[in-house]
This record gives sequence, structure tokens and C-alpha cells, in this order.
Amino acid sequence: MRVSSFLASASPAALAVVLTAVAPPAAAQSADQATTVDAIIVTGSRGQPRTVATSPSPIDVIGATQLETIGRDGLQEALNALLPSYNLPAMTGSGTGGVVRAAGLRGLNADQVLILVNGKRRHNSALLQSSSWTNSGSAPADMDLIPAGAISHIEVLRDGASAQYGSDAISGVINVILKDADHGGRITAGWGSNYEGDGDTWSVSAGRGFALPNEGSLYLNIEHRRQQNYTRGVPATRFGFDENWNIVPVAVEVINQGYGNPKTETTNLAFNAELPVNEALDLYAFGTFSEKEGWKHGNFRQPTANGNIIELYPDGKSLKLGIDQRDHQLTIGGRGRFQGWDTDLSTSYSHDDVKQLTTDSLNPSLGPDSPTDFYLGSQVFTQWTTNLDLTRAFDTGLARPTQVSWGLEHRYEEWKLTPGEELSYLDGGYVFPRGPYAGQITNRSTGVRGVSPDDAGADNRNVYAAYVDVGLYPTDRWYAAVALRHERYDDSAGDTTNGKLTTRYEFTPNFALRATASTGFRAPSLAQSIYQQSTVSAFQATADGYVQYFLKFLSPESELGQLLGARPLTPEKSENYSLGFTWTPLSNATLTVDAYQIDVNDRIVRSGNLAGREVVAILEQHGLKDFNGAAFYTNAVDTRTRGVDVVGEYRADYGRFGQVRWNASYNYNKTEIQDIKDLVTPGTNYQVFDHSAQVYLERGNPRQKLILGGDWSLGAIGANLRATRYGDVTQPGNTSALDRTFTAKWIVDLKADYNFANGVNLTVGANNLLDQYPDKVGVLSNTGLGAYGYISPFGFGGGYYYTRLSYSF
Repeated sequence: MRVSSFLASASPAALAVVLTAVAPPAAAQSADQATTVDAIIVTGSRGQPRTVATSPSPIDVIGATQLETIGRDGLQEALNALLPSYNLPAMTGSGTGGVVRAAGLRGLNADQVLILVNGKRRHNSALLQSSSWTNSGSAPADMDLIPAGAISHIEVLRDGASAQYGSDAISGVINVILKDADHGGRITAGWGSNYEGDGDTWSVSAGRGFALPNEGSLYLNIEHRRQQNYTRGVPATRFGFDENWNIVPVAVEVINQGYGNPKTETTNLAFNAELPVNEALDLYAFGTFSEKEGWKHGNFRQPTANGNIIELYPDGKSLKLGIDQRDHQLTIGGRGRFQGWDTDLSTSYSHDDVKQLTTDSLNPSLGPDSPTDFYLGSQVFTQWTTNLDLTRAFDTGLARPTQVSWGLEHRYEEWKLTPGEELSYLDGGYVFPRGPYAGQITNRSTGVRGVSPDDAGADNRNVYAAYVDVGLYPTDRWYAAVALRHERYDDSAGDTTNGKLTTRYEFTPNFALRATASTGFRAPSLAQSIYQQSTVSAFQATADGYVQYFLKFLSPESELGQLLGARPLTPEKSENYSLGFTWTPLSNATLTVDAYQIDVNDRIVRSGNLAGREVVAILEQHGLKDFNGAAFYTNAVDTRTRGVDVVGEYRADYGRFGQVRWNASYNYNKTEIQDIKDLVTPGTNYQVFDHSAQVYLERGNPRQKLILGGDWSLGAIGANLRATRYGDVTQPGNTSALDRTFTAKWIVDLKADYNFANGVNLTVGANNLLDQYPDKVGVLSNTGLGAYGYISPFGFGGGYYYTRLSYSF
């Protein structure tokens, strides 16, 4: 209790002082104890290798051993635990948005950070986050499809980099570097569970390196993960009908199973190969192949709802929404010397097919004969990227050689939304024969309606790009670089040219200032432009039962969407500025501080749910007679994000008491809306970007995140302690009076391990050791949902304990 009370009450500044105070005097470091700032990086600058400390842009390096300090499986969970600028809400959305989670960097959306693997663009997920709260409209790369056991390290560039890498790199770049060992391997098995005894997870991973001719290598890794669902719903009233068809309470019980993690099963395979041909040419190939199945409970359908058929579900039902995903990416290429230039030519093909399913459901318009399982349609994304990159150092008479890099890129993209089975969207015309809805025509779904042929669609585009990047040293201590990139899209995204200026000045070997200024962009995804589907938007309890309301999601390019205020999407454009310093006061201590400002204009967001008589009248005029509202994606807002990143590390040798790597990192991040575009359709009075959407954008992510940790080792034993303070978040209501603010919380993680002499390692640990939950604030709904909100940055499953056994050979 003393520890938990201290952690709950201590301020970030106080704990930072404590961490500094317990650090001992400087001690000599062995070669294998070098700080992470000494790690060689390849992200953010071309040509000459750099370290984190000498990088002109802020960058983090996460090694494979750091990834192993995280008890939960999945790469996104690891990044959320280790990076203060990375935000991964526990539930990023309802339905399938909870199966494929979306995470952002520096408070921006998940699709505003570019994901690379071995320096090559990673494809985005086909699944559009249409039901997400803080990342709505995103179709980010699914990093959980990259097996953690295949990763050597991760480089996270916290800076705008569109001029260097292209679209999406507004908030930064995450570059996943795969293992390239030619021998040895590791087998790992793990299990974990919530303190409540639910949400069990199992995982197994196996990897091995193989030698290829000419000192080449091949590393293979396969992993399988299973996660059971859990709910934190509280008891609520289940209603029913009496013999006279009056609505009466039947029982008070936990009726909603979807308030928590979904059930998932994932298999990932990765390989990384390199084959030297001669002194001038190396061939390489790498790729991932994944299968994923996930199920998320939808909201409970009361037996008395107008979307329920009593003969099928006399006690009501929580339908389940699911995905069946097949994903792969294959990259092949060659690198070598050509006419004095270091040359890299590669091509990468990727394909992601996400089939959407539902079970324990029905189509009420078919009456008691309705099926209960449906195939709702598929979202499919294909990307084929080809790159030519060249770099060369020239002696220009300056203090050091000038690095000149240039390159070309072609990218083909295609996104398809395919129809579901006919019975998932068919209007069967069933009329309720009795009860409170007698004589009324039923709706066609109790959740997400299947994709109809009218909603289905496909689009593709070609992207052509060229860039040049020049880095020079006017003096031995001063580095400066300029990058320019031009991209041409053959669709409505058009042409864009972006630039970046970078400088670093080293006042002493231990202290340097660095600054960047850049413009950036993100082209609208094809999915955002053509996505259309029908879904339930709300349930309302009335005297006659639970009435469901349907929402029509419209393509902004459709005639109907434009009648309601939509416009064809245009690229988001950004300006990014950063200023900071790196300081190495001791050989084993480092500190970096970087302040930043990111302005994003014409930001693509989801509109509010547009409702009212005017909207319904327009929908009915176009044959949509069973809808109560509509929504679409739009370039609605301009935003400004300001923040600061602080990263400190200290390695200490306590002699016979072992070694400890102390670390502290902090992010402050504030996003404000600068302007909301006037998109209201004449004759209506609705607000396209409403109060709820504004609060999610500005307050849906914590403005502060502090991570304090210590990693201790002594011979065969080791331990890791990490305390993370997540700042408060606000979940909006329909009005500001109904907003719910959840206060900041400290989350403590602890793990210990023992390395046996025969290569076996045993790990036990606990995430959220002190079993913290978000606040219970506001009035609970009559469904038993939402006690802890939906957007907690650390979840609401409570404490989680785990064990892991591995064998290295």
C-alpha cells in the first residue's frame, strides 16, 4: 500500500528526481553495456551510418531484449509500453476496429506514421477503421502481423519525413529491422491471464538462422498467438414480454460480452535472406505471411428490440463480428556498386484480404427463417512498390565529404470492397405479426449490414516519385542537409512537392543542438474515398422496446454524399518543426530533449452522424427509406500539435550487486483545432464535425506520458521494473456537460528471469502489477457498458500475470 500510495500521488517531476537521486556515481562500462545512443541507425539519414546521439533528428532504438520485457504479445503492445510518444488505446473501436488496432505517434492518427521493414515501405491494412473513436478513417499497417521473434531492433524516427520517404510520414517513421543471423535460434512458449481469471493468452515462437553460400544468411521465424476475450460489463436489466406482450424486466445480469478485448488467433511467418554474389553485388529477400481470425462481441440485442425475432432469440443475443484475414508481403532486391554509386534496386508486392463475418446474428426482414451466420463482404488491398536508391560521397573541399543521394519510386495501389452474401443485405419484407411492433416492417440487420452490390466498389492508382537528399559539413562540427521529394498521383490526389531542412551543431563532443523544418503530406487512402456501408448507429429504449437506428456511411465521391456536404478528398498537408539537443555528460549517461510543432491542414476526419428531418428527406429521395442518418470522410479541419520529448538513460555498475540500466522518457503532446471548414449543406442545420468528433481529436489521447524504468542483471538472473504515468483523457458525450474525464494513473510492470546454463530462460512477470483501473465517472448506461470509458490508454482489464519459457541454441 505504501508503494502504490506513493506512485499514485507523486508528480512526474518528483519521480524524475527520485530516479536521478538513486543513480550511483559513474562507473566504467564494458563493451556490451553501451547505451542505446551508441546504436548504429539507418533511418532518417542516408549514406554514412550514424548513432542515435549523432543523429540530426530525434530517433529511438528498441532492441530485441527490450521487446522481451513486455508481458503481452504483439508488437504494438511493446511499442506502447516502451515509447512515451506512442499511443495505443485499449479499444480503438467497436466491432472489427477492436480486432485490428490502430496506434499513433505524437498524438496524430495511425495513418500519419509510415511503417518500414528493412527500410522498405510496409503495406497498409485493407481494413478501414470505420468504427474507431480516435483513429476513425485510418487504414494503418498492422504491425502485429510482424512476429516479434524475427526482429533485430526497431528504429523510431520522431520527425516529419515525407520529403525523405513519401506519403504518411507526417508524425514520423517506424523502421523494423529483421534478424539476419546465419546460425543459432530460439524457441519460446508463453502464457498469461488477467487477475480476474479471464482473457487468457498463449503464444509459441520458433526462429533459426541458416548459412547460405558466400557467407550469406537466412533467418526464419514462425509464431502463433491465441487470445481469449474478456468483458468488464456490469449487470444490467434484461427485458422480455409477458403473455400479453407487455415489456417486463426478466433478470439483472451481465448481458454485454463485448466490453473488453476480442478473441483472436494469429499465425505469423517471417524470413530474411541475403546472398552475396560477388564483391559488387548482394541479393536479398524478406517477407511476412500471416493468417488472423478475430471475433468481437457487438452490443446486446434485447429480446424486445425492433431488430430481434423472438422465435430465434427469445432471451436476446450479443452478435459477434469477425474477420478472417490473409496477409503477405514479399520484397526482393539487390544492392551493390554501380559507377561509383552505392545502388539499391528492389520491388515489394503485398496483398491483404480481410473477410468480414458475423455470427449469432440475423436479418430480421427474413423473419424466423433468417440465417444466423453471414458473410458480410471483403476489404482487399494490394500494393506493389519498386524503388531505385543511389548514394555517393563526394569530396567538395568541405570539412567532410558531401553525401548525395537520389532515387525513384513507383507504387501501384488497389483497394476493393466486395459484396457479401445476398441474405446479409436482402430486404425480405417480413412484418411483425404481433407484439408492440405488430404490422411494422422490420429492418434488414441487427448490426453491420452486408455490403450490397450498390455499395461495393474498387479503385486503383499509380504513384510516381523522385527525391534528392544532400548532406554536408560546412565545418567539422556543423552538419546540414536538404531533401526534396516530388510525388505524382494519377488520381485526384494530384502532384505534391515537399522539402526538409536539417541541421546539427556540435558545441562539444558531448553536447549538440539539432533542428529540422519540413513540409509533409498524406494522400487520402483509396478506402477513405470509396468506402460505403450500412450499420446500426444507436439504440434507444422506448415504451415499446429497444429501437435501433441505422446509419448510412457514404463515399465522399458519391452524388448522395456530396448532396450532404461531402467533397472529393484531397491530400493532408503538414508543416513540421523541431528543435532540441543531445547531451552526454558521462560516458554512461545521455539525455535528449526535442520540442516540436506539427501543423496539419485539410486533415481527413470522420464527420459526425448527420441526422434530422432534412438529412432523412434527402436519403429517402434516393431510395434509402430505413436510415436515420449518414456520415462520410472529409477534409474538415486544420490542427496544430505541440509537444516535447525527453529521453534519458544511465548505465550503472554496482559491482557484486549487478548492473542496472536506468531510463526515463517523457512526452507532452497537445493537439488543438485551428479551423473547421464550413461544409454545411444549404437548407440544413447540422454540424459536419460535431462536438464528439472534436473532443476525440483534441482529448482522446493523453497529453502526458512518463515512463520510468530500471533493468537489472547479475550473472544469470535479471529483473525489469517499469512505472508508466498515463495522463488524463476525455471521452465525449453528446454535449460538453456529458463529457467524461478519466484522471491520470500510474501503471507498474515487473518481470524477473533466470538464465540456466543450458540455454533455457524462465521469465515470470506482471503487467499492471497494482491492478489499476480507470476511474468510474459519470452515469452508467442501462446496458452495463462503459464503466471505465472506451479509450483508456492502458486498458481496463486490470492486472495481468504471465510466464515465459525459452530455449536458445
